[in-house]
Amino acid sequence: MEVTDKLIINGSGSSKGGRFHTVEINGSGMVSGDVECASLLFNGSGKTDGHVKTQTLTISGSGKISGSAEAESIRINGTGVIKGDVKTERLNVAGFSSFGGGVKADDIFISGKAGIEGDCETETFRSEGKCKIGGLLNADEVSMKLAAGESHVKEIGCRHLKVMSRKSVLTRFKLMPAPVLTA
Repeated sequence: MEVTDKLIINGSGSSKGGRFHTVEINGSGMVSGDVECASLLFNGSGKTDGHVKTQTLTISGSGKISGSAEAESIRINGTGVIKGDVKTERLNVAGFSSFGGGVKADDIFISGKAGIEGDCETETFRSEGKCKIGGLLNADEVSMKLAAGESHVKEIGCRHLKVMSRKSVLTRFKLMPAPVLTA
């Protein structure tokens, strides 16, 4: 497959997948097929209809990947949906994310809300907010600062576990539900 320098979609548009140096979707764009690139950036509302392999994946706004994602670094600022498995060194979620498969990473930091359907395997798992993990959370170190409402992990296997709750004024006056972890 031939490597093209850049794929940039500004506004509304679509393109076939392939191998690129960089892929940038500004506005509302769709890439049909698998994508292999050094950098993938969603600004606005973007979608890929296939698997993604990249060094850096950044979702600012809204991004949806229908397949799996493999990257050195994944950063989600806003709303990110990855339907398949995720393999990365660093996963940083600021906002909302949903992963349809399992997640394997060296370091995971979630500030906001994250849902993982499968297992989550990492060295360090840090969360400030809400999370739902449908399988096993397997980590060396787990640190969770719970926010209002329930976080749910099917099973936790770790060496060090630290769980704290952040009670705000709204939870004290029972305007928001108390932070709870169910495992």
